Amino acid sequence: MPKYKLRGEVTKRWKTAGCPRWNYETTKNVCLEVDRYFTELGQNPAPRFHEEIGKKNKIYIRQWILGCHFEWLNSRPNKKQTL
Repeated sequence: MPKYKLRGEVTKRWKTAGCPRWNYETTKNVCLEVDRYFTELGQNPAPRFHEEIGKKNKIYIRQWILGCHFEWLNSRPNKKQTL
């Protein structure tokens, strides 16, 4: 799925930064930065996300980011941990 390319780039940047404790605002800023990065490359891995950024749809952007379940923000529980 294309969304994972954008999500993957955000995760890569988080790891490159040393896995800091990013809050929602920092994560959002990096997601927007990554969207711009892909736009400059002529790519659009998350077209709906990109479209909603253009509309300044803060609700959609927040839902999209939280739906990614970034491990530093709101990760899903590890199946092994729940056993």
